[in-house]
Amino acid sequence: MIRDAATRWEDDGLRVLGINFRDNATTARAFVDSAGLTFPSIVDADGSLSVEWGITGIPQSFVVDADGVIVARRIGPITAEWIDSDVRPVVVAPR
Repeated sequence: MIRDAATRWEDDGLRVLGINFRDNATTARAFVDSAGLTFPSIVDADGSLSVEWGITGIPQSFVVDADGVIVARRIGPITAEWIDSDVRPVVVAPR
């Protein structure tokens, strides 16, 4: 779902970044490859980056606007409804 949104709204400015929480590089790469993810992904082996973001559980997703402000957060799997209600309005300007 997020992979499709990243492709669909790339020209509108949507950038997706995956964070592999407490994985090593090998495990993280295997997950990215098996899931067919095409957006960049970083490894947070010790979990410190996740703590800085205030992650309380996984999976967790954030929408950050162009000013770097977190404008939406979702704990749990991403749904089409969440993308439409929280991601799309931030990324896609009304036409």
